[in-house]
Amino acid sequence: MNPTPNGKKYLTQIDTALENYIPCNTTDDCSCYTLYKNDLAIFKDGITKEMIEAASSKGVTYQIINHQLFRSSNCLFPARCQGVEYFIKKLLPELPDMEFIVNTRDWPQVSKWRELLPVFSFSKTSDYNDITYPAWTFWEGGPSISLYPRGLGRWDLHRESLAKSADLNPWSSKDPRAFFRGSRTSSERDSLVLLSRSQPDLVDAKYTKNQAWKSDADTLGEPAAGEVSLESHCKYKYLFNYRGVAASFRFKHLF
Repeated sequence: MNPTPNGKKYLTQIDTALENYIPCNTTDDCSCYTLYKNDLAIFKDGITKEMIEAASSKGVTYQIINHQLFRSSNCLFPARCQGVEYFIKKLLPELPDMEFIVNTRDWPQVSKWRELLPVFSFSKTSDYNDITYPAWTFWEGGPSISLYPRGLGRWDLHRESLAKSADLNPWSSKDPRAFFRGSRTSSERDSLVLLSRSQPDLVDAKYTKNQAWKSDADTLGEPAAGEVSLESHCKYKYLFNYRGVAASFRFKHLF
C-alpha cells in the first residue's frame, strides 16, 4: 500500500532522522546528556537561598545532610516521591550537602515570563525554565489504575514481562487493527476513538476511566472500557501513542 502524501512526509522525516543519528558514547561524565546542561545554563550566576525559599511552593523540598535524605511533608503524590527517592538514595554516599525542589505534578511550574526559580520537573516545553530530570516512573509512581495500584512503574519488571509477551505474539499472529486504551486526558485522542466507533474493523480505540471520571460524558458519551495490561498490547500490530496531561507514561515501555 502506497503512503498518502502526508504519510510520505513523515516517512521521509523518519528516514532522515535515522540517517543523521549518531549513537551516544556514554561516559562517566554524563557528556551524552546535554539537556540538563542547557537547563542549568540560565543559573550561571548561581542559586541563592532566597530562590530556593521562593521555589518551595512549586514542589517538594529535599535536603541532603551528611549523606542522609530529608523531605518536606507536602508530597501530593507519595508514590511519585518514592520513585524519585529510589534513585537519590543510591547516590547518597557520593552527594554533598544540598537543598533542592522537585515538582511531582504533571505540568511544569516555572514560566519563562515570570521569576526565575530552580525547580526540577520531569516534563516541560520551551515556554518553561524548569530543570528537567529523569521521570520517577522508571521505578514507581506512574498512573495508578486497577491493574497497577501502586502506579505504572518498575521498568525492570515490565521489560522482562513485555519481552516474554512479545515472544508469545509473533507478527504473523497479531491483530492487524490499530490499538489504543487510555483515559481522556487529552482531546487529541478523540478523533481516534471516534474513528474506532465508526470503523471498528480498522481501529480498536476506547477510553477508560481516570481519577476525574464522573460519567459517560468523560469518556466521550460511552461507558468506560476496561483497562488493558501493557503485555496485552503485544497482541496488536499497530499501537497509537498520545501525550496525556504532560506525557505518555506507556511510551518508554511499549515503543
